Amino acid sequence: MNATTQKKRLSLLTAAINTNRLDVLRKLLDMGCAPDSRAGIELSTPLYYCIQKIGLVKGKSEVLKQITQVPQDQVLLESIRRYTSGSLGMTLEAQRQYLERVASNPRYNSIHQAAGKVLVETERKSFDLDVLRAMAGLLIEQGADTNAEQNYPIPGYTPLMLAIESDELDLVNRMVSAGGILEKTYLDQNSGKWVTPLQIATEFQAHSVLKEVFGKG
Repeated sequence: MNATTQKKRLSLLTAAINTNRLDVLRKLLDMGCAPDSRAGIELSTPLYYCIQKIGLVKGKSEVLKQITQVPQDQVLLESIRRYTSGSLGMTLEAQRQYLERVASNPRYNSIHQAAGKVLVETERKSFDLDVLRAMAGLLIEQGADTNAEQNYPIPGYTPLMLAIESDELDLVNRMVSAGGILEKTYLDQNSGKWVTPLQIATEFQAHSVLKEVFGKG
C-alpha cells in the first residue's frame, strides 16, 4: 500500500491528491496507507505535498521559475532524468550541460517560457482549493506528522511551516492542535541562520496567521 513506483516514485496517496479524489484518499487511508509515507523524486510527505498544491493554486509557488531556469541542484536534475528517460543525457552533469547549451538560444527560451506558463496554469486549474484543504485536513486527522522535516526544496522545512507560508489559517490551527510546534526552526542554507515560523509568516506576509496565531499586526 505504501510502495512507490521505481522510476518516478509515485504513490497511491499522491495520486489521489493529484486527481482531486478526497474519497479515494480516505479509502486508501482506511485500507492502511501510512499518512507519512514519502513519495516523489524529492521524497516529501503527503501532507507537505498537498500543501504545496495549495500554494500552487493560490499563486504562491515558484514552479514556473523552477521549470524555466537551468536547474543546478541534484534533485531537479534527477527529476528531469527520471521523466525524460535519459533523452537529455544519461548523467546529471550531461543533462545540466545540455540545458545550459539550449538556454543560450533566445528562441528556445521564448518557447520554454510560454510552454512553462501553459503547464503551470493547466496544473493550477486541475486542482480544487477546497478539496485540497479537505484532503490536508483528512491527513492531519489520520495522524500525519505536521512537524515532519522535508529534504527538499528547503531542508528542515515542515508541513506546518509551509501552511504558515501560504497563510492557511484553518490548517495552521488544526496542525497546532494536532501537535504542530510553532517554535520549531530550520537552518537557512544561504544565511546560515535558524528561521522561526514567526519569521516565515512575516517574510511571506501571512497576515491571517500573523494576527490570529502569533498576535501580530
